[in-house]
Amino acid sequence: MLARLRLIPQDARFFDLFNRSAENTLEGARLLDDLMNNYVDVERKTRHLKDIEHTGDEITHEVFGALHRTFVTPIDREDISNLASSLDDVIDWIEEVGRRIHLYRVDQPTEIARPRRSIGSKTKPTICLRAPSRTCMTASRRCPS
Repeated sequence: MLARLRLIPQDARFFDLFNRSAENTLEGARLLDDLMNNYVDVERKTRHLKDIEHTGDEITHEVFGALHRTFVTPIDREDISNLASSLDDVIDWIEEVGRRIHLYRVDQPTEIARPRRSIGSKTKPTICLRAPSRTCMTASRRCPS
């Protein structure tokens, strides 16, 4: 009986949602990077940024819905709320940059606006969320002990 008693909930739902949100944010950052460095088909890229931002909003709503339905959370409620809101803010700002570039009909981004270092396809989130399964932000890796 004592072996079944756990003080920390084993529900990894929040960590899965955070991973999805981080991957979505990274996808938006890569698209913005592509927009700034390959300034062609701006309207299509900004529409795609809007779709990515909408997906980020849906994930954030899922986090808050799960937070309201969960009595005991794996980490502090306030931390879950702050992390979900912060990840959503980042993708909102990325989408806003693309929206304003399209709205103001910018001919070409200036050198200052272009990122100094490209977000390449090898870039992966390296933040390790300490879920019960010790899953990292990238599904193919495990957290170090």
